[in-house]
Amino acid sequence: MPLFDAELRALMAAIDKSRARIEFLPDGTVVTANSLFLILMGYNLAEVKGQHHTVFVPAAERDSDEYRAFWAALRRGEAQTREFKRIANPSYSPGWWRIGLLRCGRA
Repeated sequence: MPLFDAELRALMAAIDKSRARIEFLPDGTVVTANSLFLILMGYNLAEVKGQHHTVFVPAAERDSDEYRAFWAALRRGEAQTREFKRIANPSYSPGWWRIGLLRCGRA
């Protein structure tokens, strides 16, 4: 299916040019992030790859039932699209943005 693969790569390249995107394993471990996400959050890929999603989440949210439900829904394959408050690199201010694509990756 080379044509499908080429179309999928082109689609992902277009998304990466217009949306901050990060990919996680089902357990919340960061697999990769695009340059827009890294710039927005003030990190480089080496700083976030292999880290858990909780590094981007305020403590009060991290310990909530809603946060656990969020990850349970992702593990079931249910897309989550809404506004998320996330903590950027300590040298940056926390940022708000709308995530248009949030996907649970597979290793």
